Amino acid sequence: MAAGQVMAWAPDKAIPVLGKLVVEWLRKDPRKGYVAVRTEAKARLYDHFGIKDFDQNKLIEPLKAFGINLPRQPEGGSF
Repeated sequence: MAAGQVMAWAPDKAIPVLGKLVVEWLRKDPRKGYVAVRTEAKARLYDHFGIKDFDQNKLIEPLKAFGINLPRQPEGGSF
């Protein structure tokens, strides 16, 4: 994924793209491969922000600083 490659040299440009992928592809049809893209975007964000588990709720505050409003998931929300 191109945004993941950009993380190495311009995370301020890549983070909003990855955040939008997580948010916008939230309810798409997993049979079309969208889950894999969303999962990759989340994995890059977890790595970048140093989050050690896959609780999506822990990405809410870091992404808010980049203008991305990630919806809260029920407890234990993950990939």
